[in-house]
Amino acid sequence: MSNRDELIDGMEQIFSRIGRRFRRMHDDSLTFGQYSALIVLYRMGPLPMGTVAEHLGISMASATGMMDRLVHAGWVLRGRSETDRRVVWVDLTTMGREKMTAKHHDRQQQIRELFAPLDEADLRQLIQMLEKVVERVESGDAE
Repeated sequence: MSNRDELIDGMEQIFSRIGRRFRRMHDDSLTFGQYSALIVLYRMGPLPMGTVAEHLGISMASATGMMDRLVHAGWVLRGRSETDRRVVWVDLTTMGREKMTAKHHDRQQQIRELFAPLDEADLRQLIQMLEKVVERVESGDAE
């Protein structure tokens, strides 16, 4: 095994360990997909269902099923556009926004603690390196 292969293997192990840590920080009452959808609505406000699906990289059918469950649980409200009845809008309920505000605060604190060993220069360098990887993944070159 080459040095580069050993380094890549080490990165895979690190990503797995970080992934396990993030899953432990995650609220078990929500799936990762549901939490991701709630984050999109929390950050961007009311959105057409198609926009939510696009941000999550899922089909409209999957987004609709996910929103059905979140509406039933009281997190999300759904309604039709006044100008185009084909368009379905979704947004957080008051309870959903309150819970997401608390979750966002808790998650930010957990992330601060996770990265506490790194100073600002280290964080900037890590972000720059990870952005290169994300750009490659998003361009489709890393599939």
